[in-house]
Amino acid sequence: MERMTQDFPHPSFTPSSALPSFRILVTSDNSGLIETNSNAISIHSIKKDAYARRLNEKGAVFTLYDYFVRKYGDPSGDAFLKAQDAFMRSLAGYSIVCYILQIKDRHNGNVLLDADGHLIHIDFGFMLSNSPGSVGFEMAPFKLPQEYLDLLGGVHSEKFAEYKALMKSAFAVLRKHCENIVLLIEMMQKDSKLPCFQIGEATVGALRDRFQLALTEPQCDEYVDKLIMSSCCNVFTRLYDTFQYYSQGIL
Repeated sequence: MERMTQDFPHPSFTPSSALPSFRILVTSDNSGLIETNSNAISIHSIKKDAYARRLNEKGAVFTLYDYFVRKYGDPSGDAFLKAQDAFMRSLAGYSIVCYILQIKDRHNGNVLLDADGHLIHIDFGFMLSNSPGSVGFEMAPFKLPQEYLDLLGGVHSEKFAEYKALMKSAFAVLRKHCENIVLLIEMMQKDSKLPCFQIGEATVGALRDRFQLALTEPQCDEYVDKLIMSSCCNVFTRLYDTFQYYSQGIL
């Protein structure tokens, strides 16, 4: 991780600044303890509290933009802009990581916001090759719903343009470290009974393919643009969130 950080051309966007790390204590071959983040709350809990307190206008959906305005104030103020930037940078980091590792089950109970506005993902029980119900319902490369776009100012905003630029930088750096990442997964997969390796050696092959090593740098930028556009307001993302709402009550 430290070596990768040195390769990022954007000083404001590094793995250490955009994505949090969690300390983990392995207690057996199938269990362990993971560090608790006490400075964050799930988006589900944010929305549930807002509706309970009737913070939304009658009949209106309470969005992340509404939450940021209430928490950080005027959208043109320093506090809001700083939180918006933190959100954008962490969104870029998690977007590319969720694509590369195929992290699924990204409902609003598994996506948190910390006090500074950063997105934080938790619960990585579905990744690489397995998915909830084994049906592969979340077909988008990563989660990028309308309310994320609205918080950035829309697809024509400067913040969204910066988000795309950071995504491209992150993908370029990860491609440089492809062999190290693939080797790590190969070592973990050997004789493993973890569900994320359920398709065997094809897991590693699919992982390598996602790095698109045959593409040139300009082609990679175009590829990331396609990933982003494919993820924007993806119908399967909306359907999965709807399913989670009706089956689990997750907002």
